[in-house]
Amino acid sequence: DDLLATGGTILSVAKLIESLGGEIVAIEFLIELESLKGREKLSNYHVNSLIKYDR
Repeated sequence: DDLLATGGTILSVAKLIESLGGEIVAIEFLIELESLKGREKLSNYHVNSLIKYDR
């Protein structure tokens, strides 16, 4: 995905993929807004972001 903010959208997508039998190996983002703590919702997954913005 392009942006990790609160994590709600990607968490829903990950759960949908898993419900269909898929496996989430990693979740990749271009930008992460650290102050919104979206990564905390994704603690069961390996998450990477290229740019971390904390303001």
